[in-house]
Amino acid sequence: MIDMALVVFSEADPLDDDATWRDRWAARVLSRLKPGFRHCFVMWRAENFPGWIVINNHAARYEAIEQPDREPIYPLPDDKDFYLPHYGAFVDWMEESGLAHSVWASRQPSKHYLIHGPLTCVNIAKHALGIEAPLVQTPWQLYRYLKAEESET
Repeated sequence: MIDMALVVFSEADPLDDDATWRDRWAARVLSRLKPGFRHCFVMWRAENFPGWIVINNHAARYEAIEQPDREPIYPLPDDKDFYLPHYGAFVDWMEESGLAHSVWASRQPSKHYLIHGPLTCVNIAKHALGIEAPLVQTPWQLYRYLKAEESET
């Protein structure tokens, strides 16, 4: 059985009102990336419980969580009446709303030691998938790389 992961591409987290100069500079750098492909994260079905393992490198923190299916996800923090039952439904809602794109990719160990570049969402996703592609550095490049891999199979 092939171990599959869902790679989700979206916009970056919005800036807080009290963002620092460094945060604003980083947001300007991200604004040069392709719209809709300024962030990515990886998730796959858990083996030991009904739910997801989610690896997400946010601007301010690195997140590796186990998300059971039965716990609701609140995609809109200000609207507590609207929730989705699990991460899979959250991704479906994001895609239907035009807020994200996703690609299923195989997770396999690399044949070689993977050397990381900076701790970016793309490098973390590549490492989680076992991808050896040093020239793939942006979410759009990763999306195109995975789509090309998908079409070869």
